[in-house]
Amino acid sequence: MSLLDDLCPEYVGAASIKLAPTDVSTPRAFTAVDITVSIEPAALVAQRVGLSLPLELTVTAPSNSGFYRHVFRRSVPSTISFTPKEGGEHLVRLREVGHNKWYGTLVVNV
Repeated sequence: MSLLDDLCPEYVGAASIKLAPTDVSTPRAFTAVDITVSIEPAALVAQRVGLSLPLELTVTAPSNSGFYRHVFRRSVPSTISFTPKEGGEHLVRLREVGHNKWYGTLVVNV
């Protein structure tokens, strides 16, 4: 292994968090959208630890007024939820602030 691989392995900054909707029906505005959080098995084999806190959840709506941000500091969530205030595509992103900088994204069409 080279020094660069020791400083920054391949799995750092990877899209290793899987976000999946718990309900397959089309979400509606002003109703909660539940999303399950899991980690890619290959990432667990490479690192042998799960997610490290803090985790940042951001939801970007079609308009600026629908932006939502939450930081998880105490526990790693197995499910997350948000309530869209309008229709359109919402980009949901969960990422590690530090550690391996893993992230996961999901587009929810309301």
